[in-house]
Amino acid sequence: MSLSLRDRLSVAQASLGRSVVSINLDAEQEAVSKDSPLLMVGLKDTGSIPQWLVDALMASPHHLVLTVDRMSDLGRSIDTELVNPLTYRPMTGSTSGGAINVLKGINDACVGTDGGGSVLAPAMATNLYAIMAKGAGLCAGTGQSTDGMGFSTGLGFIGKSFDAVRNLLVFSLGSAPMQDLRNSPVSLDDSQSFDMSGLRVFVPAPGTAYAPDGADMHTRCMTELEKLGEGIPSVHEIAFDDIFDREKTVGNLKELWETDPDAIVMDVEGPIDVFGCDETIPRAFSGTAPAAISARRSKALCKAVNIACGSGCAIPTGDLATGILVCSGPGTQQLKNLLSMAARFDKVQQANPLMRRYFLDRTKPHTPLRPFGNT
Repeated sequence: MSLSLRDRLSVAQASLGRSVVSINLDAEQEAVSKDSPLLMVGLKDTGSIPQWLVDALMASPHHLVLTVDRMSDLGRSIDTELVNPLTYRPMTGSTSGGAINVLKGINDACVGTDGGGSVLAPAMATNLYAIMAKGAGLCAGTGQSTDGMGFSTGLGFIGKSFDAVRNLLVFSLGSAPMQDLRNSPVSLDDSQSFDMSGLRVFVPAPGTAYAPDGADMHTRCMTELEKLGEGIPSVHEIAFDDIFDREKTVGNLKELWETDPDAIVMDVEGPIDVFGCDETIPRAFSGTAPAAISARRSKALCKAVNIACGSGCAIPTGDLATGILVCSGPGTQQLKNLLSMAARFDKVQQANPLMRRYFLDRTKPHTPLRPFGNT
């Protein structure tokens, strides 16, 4: 269940100037001429989102663009002006408003851009789903990370369900003007019948990578893989030089995908930006404060996969601000394998009951007080 269109617009109006930059004032009129059910969509407030995608979504009979969503100032990986509704910490950026507007029930999914984790990280920080498809050619301009690494930006999507982000991915690939993408539409086999046994998944080697709460990432990955039951991929170990060092991890991923193009890399990341704000800017200063603010790093593969020219998919777990991240190298077939594996993970995850009640199945509308009429 979800809020009605009128209730969504009411919540958006209440959020204007914070997570919402602008509202589609013609949304109710546009909805009349479109097919039901509609996927309600927000767009990140950046000109990097290609105009062909904006035009295609506006014209689509199956999508309704409701809002332009706030992005963090300067594209920072921490939004100092928004609060994460789940963790009460500064919101992870830079697709910060988009994720919050999904949690608020305004949109089912949002379109964002990812340079060094700007889609995958905010999704995991809010226990939402995300797909970033740079590896399949969905790009949105160029940029430079705060630690000086150049990149071409990937298009990505954050949503309240795996189906919602997959919907936007398939629509975007089908609408893209690039001929190679049009000739390679993404379709998923039924996750129950998809045979993953031929895939190779690489997880951090034991004792080489630890989450900010001290958990061994290898153990976390194996726990999630065991939930899949029979027919899981062959599991291999990779010893990252430092999984939280973006430059080193980008090099590790590129090296792996050069030698094994079909390899899938997995970790379980989080809690994201809970025990400290994982951002480069504070660490550029001297003194004792940077360590107190940002020493507990929490963003690993999520901030490296786009720069390594791969694709990534985040599936939330039952732990706060934590997600399973599966990544593949360049290529459409690699993306198909990645999505099929992510769908299997989604089938065995159990959303927190309060998360589902308050955010995913939000049915309690915002009832505004209007003592002065409708304005």
